[in-house]
Amino acid sequence: MPLWNILLKAQARPDIPLTCDECLAILNYLVLAIDDAGRESIRQALYRHLAHCRACFEHERHRLRQLEPGLAIEQDDRQE
Repeated sequence: MPLWNILLKAQARPDIPLTCDECLAILNYLVLAIDDAGRESIRQALYRHLAHCRACFEHERHRLRQLEPGLAIEQDDRQE
């Protein structure tokens, strides 16, 4: 799925869970993106995925620190 489509999905329906691939695509986007009005809902969808997916969280921990130094994301014990 193209990035623009993933971003639209995350912004329009942040309640729909992201896949791991969508999560990583959004994280790459957020690390490089300039702040804009729609960024917050996309960020919320990303963080919801990371809170439940230990694999993505562990794999992208360094990028999360780049995105927001001091970010604390709590994880459930569940694995998607």
